[in-house]
Amino acid sequence: MRAVPYLGRELPSRDATALFLSARSAEAVAALRRDRSAEAALLRARCLLRLGDPDSALASLRWADIGTLPMHVEGERHVLLAAALSYGGQRDASREHYASAERIANKSGGALRLELELNLAVDAWNSRDTQHAQDILKSAFEIVRVPGDSYSRSFATLRAQALELSGLLAGAREDYVLQAALLVEASRLMAETSSFERDISVQASILCNLAPLVWDHHLVDESEILWHAATTIPWTAELATARYVVHRSLAWHAALKGHNIDALARFRECADFAPTISWRLASTLDRAYLAAQMREKIILREEMLRAGTFAACISWDDVAGDEAELLLDLAEANARTDVTIARGWLDAYDRAAAPKGNVLSRHEQWRDARRRDALGTVLAAEGCTTLALASLRAAVVAWDELSVSWRSARSALALAVVSKNPLDAAAAKQRSLSFHGSWLIYGARAITRNRSRSKGGLRGE
Repeated sequence: MRAVPYLGRELPSRDATALFLSARSAEAVAALRRDRSAEAALLRARCLLRLGDPDSALASLRWADIGTLPMHVEGERHVLLAAALSYGGQRDASREHYASAERIANKSGGALRLELELNLAVDAWNSRDTQHAQDILKSAFEIVRVPGDSYSRSFATLRAQALELSGLLAGAREDYVLQAALLVEASRLMAETSSFERDISVQASILCNLAPLVWDHHLVDESEILWHAATTIPWTAELATARYVVHRSLAWHAALKGHNIDALARFRECADFAPTISWRLASTLDRAYLAAQMREKIILREEMLRAGTFAACISWDDVAGDEAELLLDLAEANARTDVTIARGWLDAYDRAAAPKGNVLSRHEQWRDARRRDALGTVLAAEGCTTLALASLRAAVVAWDELSVSWRSARSALALAVVSKNPLDAAAAKQRSLSFHGSWLIYGARAITRNRSRSKGGLRGE
């Protein structure tokens, strides 16, 4: 469905629906501002929930002229009331509306039933009850499409969201192969959905969850799917974070394939359209890291100056969770030039607030591996070789356990540089073979060549 331009006037619900599906929720809300119909109230509530405003969503649902509603519309109203109440922390009140929605869904089935089950699974996920969420989704996948279903949401879109959540549950179990497969299937479903029904926000969310897997696990086939979708999806301001995550992952994937010039250009683009200063800093440090590996001293110097400017704009006392990993990137980047500054960033990471307890946060082992990488780099710069080696060896083991092969190769390469041990050099080269053309394999080969030349010189003496 093509969204008509919003010119600051009220629009029919049909046109406002097109705005919602095009990831222009705020415009849809404005276009429906005085429409008291039940249809407009439900759509407005969906938009407000997507914008993270459950209180206004509740107000919309309560303000509407409900009257006597068709059964599927009344069921949708209960689902949205329950979702808004749950979002706002009113779990007991939400359960009453879920129960009302279930009584109606048992009679109508189809998309209403699927959305109800999906919302209940999301509630279980948010409560960290992953087993219950998995059980709910298992029954959700048994729901079939009802011919002539007049529910407001597409059955295919809801099924894609169920696949996405199943993928997140697989990721929580560290089954990344299954997670990628489920997300690819969800992406395929969205791609096949009619343009009149396709929900761009849902499509972007699926891509956003697939992107880190493409990066971390160097998934070549999936990267093609991601690239095609990323270059065809009509990105909007509402999708700024998803757009950034997708394109940053594709930039790293290009670097791991050895397409360095392309990767440097993409890192700069990511920094330019990043939605926050923090993410601008992240992509600037990405570019600085790759420039350092390529021995591009001018680019490295420019990017480090930009990184310093961005870092000075961030209130680091308020940073927590995954975003705090930027402190580790700053520590590693500065270890090349000023170890005192690098140590300061590492200490700042250790003082940062712990990640908030939601199941979307990265696994604790991931954060530990990231810290061990940064600590090993800083310790090596400080001349504490024994401690640096211990930290980097632990990082290699952790990345192996997480099946993040390129980070394992990166840690192994850093380890070989510090240890100067031919066995470590050989191990780093072996781990880097999958990334032919990248800085990893060239770095490992350079260490091996340098070792050979050193031995040859000694024999000649």
